Amino acid sequence: TSSNTESKISQLKVRHTQKKDVLDTLKLLCLPEGCFHAKIEKYCAEGSPDFQSYKYSSFPCYNSCSFCNKDWHKLFLPIHKNELVNFFLTEMLPKGEIDLNADLVNLFWKSRQEMELIFGKKTFTKFNIHALILQLIASGILYVYVKKVEDKYIVF
Repeated sequence: TSSNTESKISQLKVRHTQKKDVLDTLKLLCLPEGCFHAKIEKYCAEGSPDFQSYKYSSFPCYNSCSFCNKDWHKLFLPIHKNELVNFFLTEMLPKGEIDLNADLVNLFWKSRQEMELIFGKKTFTKFNIHALILQLIASGILYVYVKKVEDKYIVF
């Protein structure tokens, strides 16, 4: 049983490390402060996984990454923080576990008027909502975990 306990502890440590790595990657991709190439280059040189601590490099790529060529800004729309907070303060959000894709994305999508206020525009796509949810996860506002249900893994 001591071996089983050590194995479970080891598995938990691995899962914790993997989760941290995924969140660090989400922070890099969903909450950038500048050129992806410059940040990754600095990370490789210094080895710190805290991508958010890296400010603009003196050598951005200018047009080779989605941040510099402005493609990122088409996918991840600016949001109005007060409107997002108001949305979360309403009773529309279900309490407890919700399926990220089936429930949360659809809830946001069906709340068109609120999403127009959050994004500050009438034209947006489901991908923009997925991007918003990824930003909320990366920033720690939404918590995600994986649960096995009937031999299928569901993300909450």
